[in-house]
Amino acid sequence: MAHFNPPAIQDNPDGWGPCGIPERFKDMPYQPFSKGDRLGKVSDWTGTTYQDRRYTNKYSSQFGSGSQYAYYHEEDDSSFQLVDTTKVQKPIYQRGRMRFGQNRFRRDQQRRQQQQAANMQVLSKTQKSRERDRQRQLRKWQKQFGRNIQDQRKFQVRHRDASVQVRDTWEVKEEMDFPRLAKLNLPNIGEPVDILRCGSMEYYDKNYDRVTAKNEKKLMRINRIFHKVTTTDDPVIRKLTKSEGNVFATDAILATLMCCTRSVYPWDIIVQRVGGKLFFDKRDDSEFDLLTVSETATEPPQDEGTSINSPRNLALEATFINHNFSQQVLRMGEEKHTFQHPNPFVQEDEDGEVASVGYRYRKWDLGNGIELVSRCEHDAIMMGPSGDIQFINVKALNEWDSRFSGGVDWRSRLDNQRGAVLATELKNNRFKLAKWTACALLAGSDQIKFGYVSRANVRGSAKHVLLGTQQFKPIEFASQINLSMDNAWGILRCIVDTCQKLSDGKYLIMKDPNKPVIRVYSIPDNTFESDEDEEEEEEEEEEEEELEEDATDRLKNDLAEVYDNDVNRLEAAQASLEESLVPRLEIDGGRKPHIVRYLLSKKLKPFISHRHSMFERVYPINEKLARKMLQVGYKQPSRFGHWCPVQLKDGECIQPMQGPGYTLYPAIYRQHIYFMATPENREAFAQDPMTYLKQPSPKPVVPIRMSIIGPPKSGKTVLAKRFAEIYGMMRLSVGEAMRHVLTNQPKSELARQMNLHLKKGLTVPDELAVQALEISLMDMRCQTRGFILDGYPMTQKQIELLTEKSIIPVRVIELQLESRDVMIRATKDRLSPQRSLPLHDSAQIIAIRLANWQKEATAVREWYQKEHKNWIPVDGDQSKWWVWHKALDISRESVVQIQTYLQRIADGKAAGIADMCITPHEFVDRLGDFDQYCPVSLALKGELVDCSTNGTLEHAAEFRGHYYKMAGKEELEQFLAEPERFVPPLAPRKLPPPHMLPKRRTSAEVRKMFPKKIELQGYCPVTFLDGKCRYEAIVHGNPELVVEYRENLYYFESEAKLQKFMRLPEKYWNLTLPHKLPPPREPVPVSTLPMLGYMEQTVSTAISKALTAVGCFKPKYPYVSSTRSALIYVAYHLKAYNPKSSEYVRKKYKQKLMKFEETCELIKYLGDNMTVRYKEPQQRPIDFDFKLSQFLALRGIEPTPTWIS
Repeated sequence: MAHFNPPAIQDNPDGWGPCGIPERFKDMPYQPFSKGDRLGKVSDWTGTTYQDRRYTNKYSSQFGSGSQYAYYHEEDDSSFQLVDTTKVQKPIYQRGRMRFGQNRFRRDQQRRQQQQAANMQVLSKTQKSRERDRQRQLRKWQKQFGRNIQDQRKFQVRHRDASVQVRDTWEVKEEMDFPRLAKLNLPNIGEPVDILRCGSMEYYDKNYDRVTAKNEKKLMRINRIFHKVTTTDDPVIRKLTKSEGNVFATDAILATLMCCTRSVYPWDIIVQRVGGKLFFDKRDDSEFDLLTVSETATEPPQDEGTSINSPRNLALEATFINHNFSQQVLRMGEEKHTFQHPNPFVQEDEDGEVASVGYRYRKWDLGNGIELVSRCEHDAIMMGPSGDIQFINVKALNEWDSRFSGGVDWRSRLDNQRGAVLATELKNNRFKLAKWTACALLAGSDQIKFGYVSRANVRGSAKHVLLGTQQFKPIEFASQINLSMDNAWGILRCIVDTCQKLSDGKYLIMKDPNKPVIRVYSIPDNTFESDEDEEEEEEEEEEEEELEEDATDRLKNDLAEVYDNDVNRLEAAQASLEESLVPRLEIDGGRKPHIVRYLLSKKLKPFISHRHSMFERVYPINEKLARKMLQVGYKQPSRFGHWCPVQLKDGECIQPMQGPGYTLYPAIYRQHIYFMATPENREAFAQDPMTYLKQPSPKPVVPIRMSIIGPPKSGKTVLAKRFAEIYGMMRLSVGEAMRHVLTNQPKSELARQMNLHLKKGLTVPDELAVQALEISLMDMRCQTRGFILDGYPMTQKQIELLTEKSIIPVRVIELQLESRDVMIRATKDRLSPQRSLPLHDSAQIIAIRLANWQKEATAVREWYQKEHKNWIPVDGDQSKWWVWHKALDISRESVVQIQTYLQRIADGKAAGIADMCITPHEFVDRLGDFDQYCPVSLALKGELVDCSTNGTLEHAAEFRGHYYKMAGKEELEQFLAEPERFVPPLAPRKLPPPHMLPKRRTSAEVRKMFPKKIELQGYCPVTFLDGKCRYEAIVHGNPELVVEYRENLYYFESEAKLQKFMRLPEKYWNLTLPHKLPPPREPVPVSTLPMLGYMEQTVSTAISKALTAVGCFKPKYPYVSSTRSALIYVAYHLKAYNPKSSEYVRKKYKQKLMKFEETCELIKYLGDNMTVRYKEPQQRPIDFDFKLSQFLALRGIEPTPTWIS
């Protein structure tokens, strides 16, 4: 029978679980667990290699994954230690062909995919489609399994590696947890004593205090040398060890120890105890001086490898930003503040400029014989409010991606919610800000300056911009961030006391990478001085055989590293080029070559066309600041004044309005301020200022003087008001002019006379209305901006009164509208829901006004056409926009013409006078030495070209106060180019005296000159001479074409011959006819001609047309021969088109001819539709039977034989 031995049962009255550990389990490693952990597995021999993702979080231990076999020292809680024996991951450049990094590329790829899914707005169409499919499948799985799969894929915070690998030969001497350190306190530390001051500092540039998020400033690359020398390498501290203190460190090391309770990332500090003195150093080739980013954030950066958002790359970026920002904000190149001793770290053969820094070696008494000596730093100095010198520390906070660093966008929140931005930074970077504050307090700085620097592009870490600055006193900022210096000194004193108790040797203070604990390790003296062991390990790993999968991953990693390195170098090169103001273009090179070529050409086109302005910079400012700069003389006004250079380049000739209600958009270019009319014009000017500055200066300002007339409801008032609104001109109607006088000058004689008529219910006479209009035109706006006469003048009498007062519109625009459209518009206005008050615009009133306009319009139109030639019709039936642009073009054309005239006259040049409202009487009074003959034709060709026949002034010009008229456009251009060449005294020919000029006469005038004879017996002199005086050239002239020259009369064959004689009379006037002249021409009667000649002179044309028609038609009448059919057709045609016959007879025979042609068409129709086989009636064409019967009925019938006879 088997025996059963019950096991010993242990009772634990003070707790739970066994009271002791059996001997066989004593040294076995175990997986610790908490009471809250789920026991899902009895054992796990695979670790994390084949871990199922579905149970990652469900059965994970609170002590961390992957620590199943970590060794825990089994002693009491006070001496509980954990030594991390895992291998430290080496930097990227040392990894080589090692296999432990084979999965990094796969993790990076998964992370990129997650980031792209979070940023759908930047994906391409194909990627968006794939993402939508993935989300759709994800929702399907969630419904199927009843759980949120997205939560299962949530990225787990990875465990950080130690800053240095802990070796098995190291011994833990002391462990200090943060909760205990946070309770320490060492008050009443006295003020430090300055032992030595070294270095030189530059002054802070206060212009950077005015930088805002809306007026950001680019962060520049400052190539200066920063010395980050550790304690034992400092030559000054080496000297001070002989006479001062027993504890030595730098301010950065002290700040790290003082604020260690706020740290999360691992760090380490070397401590050397030599002869009772302590030296705190940073380890060589460590990352101690790198600035952490979002270290204390709820979700710190988790990217790995070469990602720009990995913790190490963010630290490098932050350090780069701080170095450049701390130097950029200084007034470089100016006077420096220098301490009594030079910078101890500058070597004589050192190349490059040293950064601005001042060192203060200070000593503190910490009690119990502990004297602390530290090297502290200042970054710059500035003048205080009272003129005293203040030492400052300059630091920069950087924004890398607001989506992953608190969700506060600096560009939108910094200016109006700076406290929220700073609070987010205090939350995410508690350790870094505490260290900076502690360093400032240790150095005795008066102020600490913070700069807010952000990436120019979230996806690039090479370019940054400064968004603002903020200043604090260090002691006040320390209280804001809850930094107690008493606690900081207590932590430092505790660490110093702990190290003083140790024996002489080398020690390492290291922050645990994953726990709030710091440990003090005893390390050999030669630690960190040789890398032989690492080299041996690398050689051993290189000797290991590499698998194909590992080689593939390694190659992918290498390619990714090369790509990232190239991208970083490219970004650095781009930053350097942008510092040199070299623009950058981005083009997707993954598209097809012809598309890339097209995009490249398209994006390079502006730079090629604006090549000369590529390195020019224009700075936009507001109008108030621009006027203040001009007032104090800081900047100078440009030669354009308030003209917009862009509009001037586009052909605008009307100066833009300025003043209240009219906004201008100024910009600074070099030393001048330019005013633009719109923001778009300012943007165009900023892109290419040189193009707009090459144009000539603006011409003199010319006020617009225009009248708009037309029938009622044609849109006169709307158009006039638009001119007044946009260009500031004065709109005047007769009613408004009279109201202006009655309101502003009620006691004047003119107002009294107008009131006499108005009180009697009478209409104010035109004379008084024109006087009121004249007074209104004396307004300053009319003299500077111009005026628009709304619906005036309407009669010829009003025109004459305006002319007497010298009120002459430069352009008179008539809005033409049909009477029917006028009535339709009036009806629509009366029925408009927007009308609130009744007006005098009933159908009867509109009809009366329209009739009055039609009665007077012709006289007004003809007067302006004849006298001033300034009447321009505009179709008022078009849209209001078309009418506006048409009127605007007319006004601009007139302004340009007047500006050109004034400019050329002022420069002493000739100017055209077309459309300048010059009356014929005025033109005749100011004619020059050539009367109305063309001076250009006379000078160049010797021709007398009389231009008086051309009633317009299209080819007229003014020079030296006289008017000249040219024969054509070409002659006008020649005269305008060189007027001195064609007028006295340089003119080669003078105009002959009046009696030597040819004059054209009419036949009536010739009869009155009887008995004066016609020269050359009435033959044409021009034809005779041009025909080389041959017999055939003797041709009689036309008695209607007569010219008088030198008291002789000449006949001419044609108008062209007459004009030729008028041009060159001296050439043709003195001719002699030969003795033999052609016989006189006598008419021959047609009836005396032979038959053939008679028919040729009478009926040849009619017969030719009839034969042509019969040849084209080819008639064939049913049951009549072709010959007879053709003869009948010719007979009908002659009757139908006989010019001697009456209209009735011709019309009758045209109808017979048409009927004959239709009958002839029956044969062709029947031939096309008749077939050999019989067709049923329903299968035949509709009119086939009718036409067949008609054809058969014509058998034996002649086609109207009586008509032919």
